[in-house]
Amino acid sequence: MVRSTDTEMVGQMEQIDRRALGVFALTGIVLIGLGEVFARYLGLVDAFGFFPMILRVAVYITGSTLLWAHLLKKKRDRISVLMECNLLMKRNRGFYDGLIRAYDSAVGLRDPYTGGHGRRVAGYTRIITKALGFLPDDRDRISQAALVHDIGKIGVPDSILGKRGPLTGEEYAVIKDHPGAGALLLEEIQPLRNLAPAVRHHHERFDGTGYPDGLSGESIPIEARVIAVADTLDAMTTTRVYREKSSFHDAIRELRRSSGTSFDPDIVAVLRDNVVLRKLYQRYEAYADNGESTGHGTAQTSPNEAGIERSTA
Repeated sequence: MVRSTDTEMVGQMEQIDRRALGVFALTGIVLIGLGEVFARYLGLVDAFGFFPMILRVAVYITGSTLLWAHLLKKKRDRISVLMECNLLMKRNRGFYDGLIRAYDSAVGLRDPYTGGHGRRVAGYTRIITKALGFLPDDRDRISQAALVHDIGKIGVPDSILGKRGPLTGEEYAVIKDHPGAGALLLEEIQPLRNLAPAVRHHHERFDGTGYPDGLSGESIPIEARVIAVADTLDAMTTTRVYREKSSFHDAIRELRRSSGTSFDPDIVAVLRDNVVLRKLYQRYEAYADNGESTGHGTAQTSPNEAGIERSTA
């Protein structure tokens, strides 16, 4: 697909070049012809004849056309190099995306819920970031961070990760380490290093009562603030071992209620847009149709915590 598109582009540019050379040659003939008419008017043709005129026209047109063709070829060679670089970047991007999906699959092997959760949060994140006006590259980066936002759970013991009852205080403290652990893991992988801040801070709360660093407001990276909303939407609309799932509309109401405390009000505000809500709901229904509306997984909060925080993943 990429090679076909690039070949068509080169063909179109070469056709434009041929037209440009044709126009250049025609213009040269007209200008030289006018010059020779003026020369004849001055009597130069009577003195030297037509042959020098024809020779000058031929030499000028041939030489200048060859020069233009050479310059255009050099330009086309540069464009070909750029196109090769673009193809290489696309291939590298494919490797990069594959690496992220591999990490998500690795998390899913430890905890099937967490693996599916990452994919669902990434889908919701893409819709929200588009509604917020993020550029395509930024939307891709944030959705990639959302895909692996729980990668730190690889280091959580199975006895905690798969526990079906409520967590003790000590177990909950281990769970709370997963954002920092995930960020440290990503920082060790150069292509994924730019995802680390979003992963580290996706459990921060807008009012400063979250973890691991207790950041508040706009000191929380915007990527993490977006993921926090998408994360909670999926957590509330999937079944957990400690509660049944909420409806999509109940989850949206809870997100709005927690605007300014748990979540960035500017991000939650897009959930009042009917177009955005429709897209999120369609994505939610698609997940439900694929059997992803139920899940397993360990409770993220201690027995004494309640409300929206208990819903986060």
